Amino acid sequence: MAGSSAPIQFIAVMGLTGTGKTTFINAMSGASLETSSGLKSCTKHIATAAMILGGHQVCLIDSPGFDDADMKDTEILKEIASGLDHMNRKNLQLTGLIYFHNISHVRFGKTALRNVRLFRALVGDKNMQNVVLVSTRWDIAQNDNQEVVNQRIAQLESEEDFWGGMIRAGARHEKLQNIKYDGMRILEGLLRKPTTEVQLQSQLRQSLSLSNTTAGQVLQEELKKIQDEHKKEISFLQTEIEESRRAGQVADADLMNKERQKVEKEQERLQQALIDLKNYEIGQRDHEIEMRNREIEMKNEEIRGLKKKLSNPCCLM
Repeated sequence: MAGSSAPIQFIAVMGLTGTGKTTFINAMSGASLETSSGLKSCTKHIATAAMILGGHQVCLIDSPGFDDADMKDTEILKEIASGLDHMNRKNLQLTGLIYFHNISHVRFGKTALRNVRLFRALVGDKNMQNVVLVSTRWDIAQNDNQEVVNQRIAQLESEEDFWGGMIRAGARHEKLQNIKYDGMRILEGLLRKPTTEVQLQSQLRQSLSLSNTTAGQVLQEELKKIQDEHKKEISFLQTEIEESRRAGQVADADLMNKERQKVEKEQERLQQALIDLKNYEIGQRDHEIEMRNREIEMKNEEIRGLKKKLSNPCCLM
């Protein structure tokens, strides 16, 4: 059995919100990381949970998905990049990556496609031997027509833009039906793999700016696609507003104008996110965290000083 001096095996767990990432980590490690409910994600920052498996010290890494309702995709990429940069400075690498997908979802929508593109760009095809694509929520899917579910899996595993490209590059698909039994089997399989330096980690080590990494380029392409969709929507709404006003339908025009303003605001947010990504320097987040910690310490020092004064009436004279 490996002793405490044995190297820690790092396994990243990724995927969309609500696919069961944090629940899996808690079940495997006995941790109590907060899980999401509904559409809101609880994983805002990278979190870790330690466990021992087969004599190996294992660190499971929970990361936010690129569909967080409260975090911009650019912020999530920065968070992941910062974690990988930290691993670079410690000369650490990942043993494996697990990508979760809710098999009960009937369609593989735009958000899921964007997530897969970003995950593949982050990992790099040459590192797919260390990737397990995990289908979850089989308790829900078992109520569906099983022929339809099997067709869904076949499509996932074969189509290039879904999982097909990653599987052909070496990734494998595993079902998570019994979280403990299947989870142990998945982790044990990854622990037999040699560690790997994922593509984003390698590119950061080569001093590429985040916006010039493959993942950064893919994210910018995806955000520009959304911007193009917004431009079309704004143009359509503007036409509808003008026609409604000409027809004297003022209330309808006002409602559509509010919707147009909402889309325009989102368009501005996306543009700012693209600018922030291009201007971002790795290490900046560490500096921001350090400054935030200093501010907290200064405030705590002020509080301690105030408490000291309050406990000594002479100081108030």
